[in-house]
Amino acid sequence: MSSAKQVQKTTSNTFQKCVPEPDSFAKCKKQNVDFLNKTLLDQSKSLNVLAHKVGDALLATSQPVPVTSQVTESVSLFSLDIKAMLSSISFALQKVPEYNQLDCLIAIMQLVINHIT
Repeated sequence: MSSAKQVQKTTSNTFQKCVPEPDSFAKCKKQNVDFLNKTLLDQSKSLNVLAHKVGDALLATSQPVPVTSQVTESVSLFSLDIKAMLSSISFALQKVPEYNQLDCLIAIMQLVINHIT
């Protein structure tokens, strides 16, 4: 080992690094980054739950299930305005390529969630 490396190793072992406390800008930036990370994690969890529910729904629809009166009752609870909006969304989704339909539905649900809160 060269003498320079040996001196560097000796000094790094004997001296501890003294890191100053972050200033207010660094603290604020760290808080913003932490908040962004938490938000992304929460959204990721929500999207995972949504994807799981959509996957379950797709599996359920692939198996023939008789239409129950409970489903028709829940649909009949919607007002005429809501039924018209849902049918227009359904019509628009038919125009979207099948491989993009799930992404489009997720975007619609996120938009709805943004208007709820």
